[in-house]
Amino acid sequence: MSKQLSINNLSSGYGRKNILKNANLVFEAGEFCALLGLNASGKTTLLKTICGLLKPAQGSCLYGDEDFLARNEKERARIVSYIPQRHSPMYGVSVLDVVMMGFNASLGFFMSPSPRDKEKADQMLNRFGLLAYRNTDFSSLSEGQKQMVILARTLLQNTPIMLLDEPDSALDFNNRHSMLEKVQSLIREENKIGLIAIHDPNFALAYCDRLILLLNGHITFDLKVANTSIEELTSCLAAIYGDISITQWKNQYIMMRNL
Repeated sequence: MSKQLSINNLSSGYGRKNILKNANLVFEAGEFCALLGLNASGKTTLLKTICGLLKPAQGSCLYGDEDFLARNEKERARIVSYIPQRHSPMYGVSVLDVVMMGFNASLGFFMSPSPRDKEKADQMLNRFGLLAYRNTDFSSLSEGQKQMVILARTLLQNTPIMLLDEPDSALDFNNRHSMLEKVQSLIREENKIGLIAIHDPNFALAYCDRLILLLNGHITFDLKVANTSIEELTSCLAAIYGDISITQWKNQYIMMRNL
């Protein structure tokens, strides 16, 4: 049986101030779920807490029956991968070497990636149309290309839980669709759990199975897109985004702001 990710009464924040408050969620393998909300609603705080970058003020994160936040960083990295909004600057490092960092969690001390690992890295770069840049200095790429390289690295990390914090923010329209298609396909085919913070509800409606809506640090709605009426979607999204309407075209929901 596939393991669940269970978020139980989770509160977290910075200093003495909790941003995320009493979150309770369960995610099944094979689900691609969107976190939606305005700025400072708690999306990034939730993701950082699940991956262990923030220590929770209370609550737990269980994968199966285990609270994996009690593990050390390397052990957590075998369970949870995370793409942040902004990546650390890297200079003098090739694109191939950045992608192969995805193997770090599975390598022992003093071990290096194998020739087979390099082959897998090249295959992943080719999947994203970046193979021609394998020997290019990562710092010389455009921000959108860097984001795709970081995504390729994360996919090679091959964890059962994938957390993505606005990974599409630097991508153009076509690459945004391409990235979301690849992530959606991987999660479904390999039965992973995917949780993505995203600003545009239309991309969430197009690619995600569930919408988790946050307002002022609280989870206000948890909607399965396929099982939710257009009226309920409109009502719930309007509670976050204000005066909006939703139409349906070719089995696809589209949200528009009323003028």
